[in-house]
Amino acid sequence: MPPRLDKITLRPNPVTGPLLVTSLGLDRAHPGYLRYLTTASTLKRQANFVALMVLEDIGPDYLASRFRAVGLVDDTIASDCSAQIAQVLITARAQDICGCDVLFGTASSTALRVLHRIGNEPLSANGYRALIDLIFNPEHRERGRIFSQECPVSETTIKAALRLPILLVRPEVLTRLKSVEQIDELSAAFDLIFPLLPGAIQSDAWQSLEALSPSTSLRSWLRKLVEKIPRYPVSGPISDDAEMTFLSSPRAMADTGRRLQNCLATLLSQPLLNRYVYYLWHKPECVVELRCLSRGYFVLKGVHTTGHGTVDAVTLMHIRKKFESTGKVLVGAENAEARKANRAAKLLDVWGRGLPNLDDDEVFDLIDIEDTVEITTASTTSTVS
Repeated sequence: MPPRLDKITLRPNPVTGPLLVTSLGLDRAHPGYLRYLTTASTLKRQANFVALMVLEDIGPDYLASRFRAVGLVDDTIASDCSAQIAQVLITARAQDICGCDVLFGTASSTALRVLHRIGNEPLSANGYRALIDLIFNPEHRERGRIFSQECPVSETTIKAALRLPILLVRPEVLTRLKSVEQIDELSAAFDLIFPLLPGAIQSDAWQSLEALSPSTSLRSWLRKLVEKIPRYPVSGPISDDAEMTFLSSPRAMADTGRRLQNCLATLLSQPLLNRYVYYLWHKPECVVELRCLSRGYFVLKGVHTTGHGTVDAVTLMHIRKKFESTGKVLVGAENAEARKANRAAKLLDVWGRGLPNLDDDEVFDLIDIEDTVEITTASTTSTVS
């Protein structure tokens, strides 16, 4: 048999957090209240916690008047408002307490089912405010229905049901949220990804969400959606030509990464977040990495060939000049005006990635490449002469 909702616990449950101060105030006005609260049933504790939060917001005089209006206050027992409130919270049924219009009002039956599933520990005051808003406010009735399903009730899920886009208020989503901070993160990711997906793929996305195994995270689900975006919402500084092609979609990036045996397939979200864009240079085949800056500018960050190998000096200088000629692509100062200082970088323990993208234990020295290009050019000119 399921446990009775009015079952009294035999093991005291302490009262902690900010509501403890309010509880102590009622205990001073009505000695024994705090002792009662530590041994009350789960449901009655939660009804008390909601009332304590409301008490903090509206004060004892007004809360006592609202309890009096529904016939819960016996003026013959005590004249002090705090004592009257404590007496009500001890003697009244949880349903009658929650039915007060400053708590859940006519939605008290729904509130009871939700409160019982929270457990013995109190939520924060903001958590209870969110719960009242979610259950009592008609505008949020559809969101509140999530808790009529098999969905855990916690600070995180309550706030998620109230703040997430309505399409995401689903058990499969709420059960996978680990913290309140993830609510806004998920909302931002959803707003970024979903408008880029065709309608048919959006429908498939909900089916895939329902089919997720319990151990699969929302992060994994979102990554799969990113892979299905047909085109990134960003563009590069140069249009495609015979020498290079802009990698305009996750599929193009993943295919290139596999072919060149590098980590490009793990960077599919970078263009989506407007952090980096990538080009495929055709001969020799390599990836050009541009970091996105403000005002439509870019920084030439790296050139990556098969297996993260290096590109020959002549090709590298040609790539650099082509992108710089747009007036929108810059290179780091260490590869331009400050390049002579690179000789001291290793000795001064300054490490970084430049052109090309070398391992972390190497320091790129553009002087060597430019010297090589100058020697090669001079040799070629001499031979022709």
